[in-house]
Amino acid sequence: MPQRQQYPSAVRNATFVGDEINLFEDLGVKAVLDVTTVPGTDTVQLVIEENVGSEVGGVRVDRWVQIPGAATAARSAVGTDVLTVYPGIAAIANQAVNYAPASRVRARVVHSGPGNFGYYVRLETLD
Repeated sequence: MPQRQQYPSAVRNATFVGDEINLFEDLGVKAVLDVTTVPGTDTVQLVIEENVGSEVGGVRVDRWVQIPGAATAARSAVGTDVLTVYPGIAAIANQAVNYAPASRVRARVVHSGPGNFGYYVRLETLD
């Protein structure tokens, strides 16, 4: 059953990391970044990460890594980016990645500098 996380539009001046979503029976994920204000020359970039951690001595050890190719182009202007990761999808640079993600994923918005960006972020699973 698809899940969705939404983070309302807000001014942020440092890298944003969303909560994880467990895919359960879903196969992929889609993330949306809607930039409403920009500070000047800084940029933001949307990436999707997966947790490839393991259990060590009965304790879960998280290890978050970017899914290969799961990043939008760096954005320095107002606009919207959509990034999809799904097995079998036609790959499109900065938009779609043919990949079967691990069971736990999250969105990250990387800031190039300390400027104040206004943006909304959504992450949803795809069945």
